[in-house]
Amino acid sequence: MITGPYHDFTLAGSKAIVFVLREYADMLDRGHAELEISFYNVSRVSYLLDDNLVIAACVWVYDPPKLMGWTYFTGVAEKHRGQGLYSRLSEGVEIEMKKLGATTSCSSMWVDNKTAIAAAEKHGKKVFAARTRKIIA
Repeated sequence: MITGPYHDFTLAGSKAIVFVLREYADMLDRGHAELEISFYNVSRVSYLLDDNLVIAACVWVYDPPKLMGWTYFTGVAEKHRGQGLYSRLSEGVEIEMKKLGATTSCSSMWVDNKTAIAAAEKHGKKVFAARTRKIIA
């Protein structure tokens, strides 16, 4: 039975840390992440469990001056995709963000990650910016 979302104050020491790092590595392999990690040990993490195993996780922070929550990473185990777990997790994270005072929820993703963009749009997020890069060395 799938339970959660559970919310840990920090990624460090969380039951979800191994899942997050493995899924992030998979994103790197698929070309959907940069060779840097934008989240920290002190980032918050929310996750879902199936038989006490982490099957989905979201790493996020709250920025009090901006009243903004930022999602840095969301992953669902491959065999559990298509079951509405992204929705369940995202909705739980937004509830936690609101409890802290957030009025806005933001995230970023690769422009060619159509699945992630569609999922974000399904939850009311709008694509409004693009980041550019030019290697000059």
